[in-house]
Amino acid sequence: MKIKRTLIALCLVLMLAVAILAVSSCSDDDNSDPGFAKHSVTVNSTDECAVSVDKSEAEFAETVTVTLDLKATDKYVARVTYNGNDATKRSDSTYEFLMGNDNVSVAVELKAYEPRLSDGNGFATFSTTNPTTIARNNGRIDLTITLNGSYMTILDWEIRSTNQAVIPGSSVKKSYADLADAGAISAQTETASYSNLITALTISIDTDKAVTGKTFLLIDLRNGNTSSQTASLVVPITVADEIVTAKWQETLVFDVSALPAELKRGKFNVYVTDLDFVAGSDNKEYQNFIEVEADADGHVEIGIEYVPGRRYYVALWVMNDDGSLTCYRLLDTVGAGSSAGGYNQLNKSTLTFISDGVTLEIIVANEVVD
Repeated sequence: MKIKRTLIALCLVLMLAVAILAVSSCSDDDNSDPGFAKHSVTVNSTDECAVSVDKSEAEFAETVTVTLDLKATDKYVARVTYNGNDATKRSDSTYEFLMGNDNVSVAVELKAYEPRLSDGNGFATFSTTNPTTIARNNGRIDLTITLNGSYMTILDWEIRSTNQAVIPGSSVKKSYADLADAGAISAQTETASYSNLITALTISIDTDKAVTGKTFLLIDLRNGNTSSQTASLVVPITVADEIVTAKWQETLVFDVSALPAELKRGKFNVYVTDLDFVAGSDNKEYQNFIEVEADADGHVEIGIEYVPGRRYYVALWVMNDDGSLTCYRLLDTVGAGSSAGGYNQLNKSTLTFISDGVTLEIIVANEVVD
């Protein structure tokens, strides 16, 4: 009987030992489970854009975050790829992708900015009279974006410079939010007379905060009343120490024969103003010709300096016996040219030339300008 109990006890001990070994074996199997295999993640950085990732190797389906440090100021990120596939953009400088079952190489594709001065649908246009070269240390320079919204009392915008070293800052306005201007960039809307309809956006650049160099202004616009009406403009801007201009020499001949005889024998003042003058430019903003006399044929002749592409306002005043001045109307005059390339002309007292060394005769009407 005693022997039987001993055998039973031995059997129980053996069974317990087997159970412990089984549990131990299961535990060892769990600890040695390798999971998914890891694959390497490498990057292809360039001098123009540094690329980094948050992990050098990752498992299948693990998220990899790519961070960019774009150093080029004349290019933008067109694509970020992993083994040729497009990564998902999360912000201007971060992208993500899910790891596959292969080693991955991450690369960035850059493209050069191309000027875009109009949205192509007539909603927003960078005015042709705006300068694209400005001189530093000359206060504020205004640039005009003309707008043709279907109905617009609210305008959203975001304006920033690609080269913050040249023109720092940005201007951001979102619907029903405060305007945020920073650095050298600010903006404000312009409205039609006696109306709250927005017709233009004026962008001001504080040249005292700018340095010499090149940049692009990225201008994103949206009609706050009609969200589908948007525009994205790309405007090249050069900041220089001085704006050096080409200069033409033109001749204006004013025919005053229609004026009364006593006026024709008197003296005349002619004022010529560069309407598109940019502070820091090396040309003359004002050209004044004082107490000029007419010749025997009733012609008053002056020579002016003209910068190609600009508009000049012209006014002729007659000196009266008491020393006062009276302004007389100038008739529109069209010279050589074409509708495609423009004309040498005076239109509503505004002068434009398309060629150098031109003589333009202008008729002075016997009609006083108020």
